[in-house]
Amino acid sequence: MGELQWLMDCSDENSKKVSYSSAGEYYSEVMEYIMYNYLIPRYNTKTTTNERLALMAFMDHPHKPEYYKDNEETGLSLIWGEYGMALDSLTAKQMIAYYSYLNANISDPLLRLAVSRAYKNPDCFNDLIGTAFLREGNFAEAIPYLEKVGTKYLSAKGYNDYALNNDFKADRWFTPRPRPVKTVMNNGGKDNVKVQYCRDMLQLLSTYKLARNKEVQAEVAYVLGSRYFQASVYGDCWFLTRDYVSAYDSVRTYEKDFVAEAERYLLQSEKSKNPELKLKSMFALAHMSYAQFSVGSLCTSGEWFEGLDDCKPIYNRYTNLAQYLKGLKTPPDYITKCDILHEFITKRMR
Repeated sequence: MGELQWLMDCSDENSKKVSYSSAGEYYSEVMEYIMYNYLIPRYNTKTTTNERLALMAFMDHPHKPEYYKDNEETGLSLIWGEYGMALDSLTAKQMIAYYSYLNANISDPLLRLAVSRAYKNPDCFNDLIGTAFLREGNFAEAIPYLEKVGTKYLSAKGYNDYALNNDFKADRWFTPRPRPVKTVMNNGGKDNVKVQYCRDMLQLLSTYKLARNKEVQAEVAYVLGSRYFQASVYGDCWFLTRDYVSAYDSVRTYEKDFVAEAERYLLQSEKSKNPELKLKSMFALAHMSYAQFSVGSLCTSGEWFEGLDDCKPIYNRYTNLAQYLKGLKTPPDYITKCDILHEFITKRMR
């Protein structure tokens, strides 16, 4: 402990007078080496998750608490580095247990020091816990935590501009993806968008469950499919379940697969006797397959299917849609104006 304390004191002192890239960061680098190679590995078991995370939190914020005062007020996002990835792997209940641990009385000197310097902003952890519940599909459990998150914290999130310029109630397959517009958050005390989403989903799921008419249920199923897809990594509203989005993102082991849920509901609405609903569902399923399997490819107008020749899900969905369109005299605008569908029918259909 004595050597670690000396390294921390040196790091704190140098952080006040030298830039991040200077030789003053030497002490932080030594401390990081010791922590990640010798101390943190001691707690790499299922029963010591909180201890391991606390040490990682300490390394994420190794300076004295007052050094982070401004970040506490603006809402520092814990999404980067090894600590951020570790937090991202926690279930909602694990996150609750960890936050309780951070605010507990710890007897072990090293862990007590780590907890004393760990970032404990309640806005941050209420957002993390609520979002974890949302990702699990436990919308009712998510609301009480998300309601506690302050607007000042939300306005500092990196996805704020996306949240203010996208609507989860819009169908992704009918909505051109807008560029985020820089906006100052001033929602007049209204719910944050995650709370709105959870309430909307609870109402829809209840309506779906209580519907006795199959056609009514199919209509609600379509809306649910749209909502689930919008909140997935392929939707415009990925920020509902993520702090950032990546082409290489995947479903966590603990979370509900929103894309699979969307497909399940849309397959039901596709069976509707209402031709308009059936067509919309088929179009949505085709879009979903394309969105998933074209991630990372450089597809553009005239080359929408470049490199996707062996992708059966895409070709099957678009073939089903194209075959169904042969029986329509006057297709709706979203069909006639879809350049991806047009290219498939004219150049790719087998």
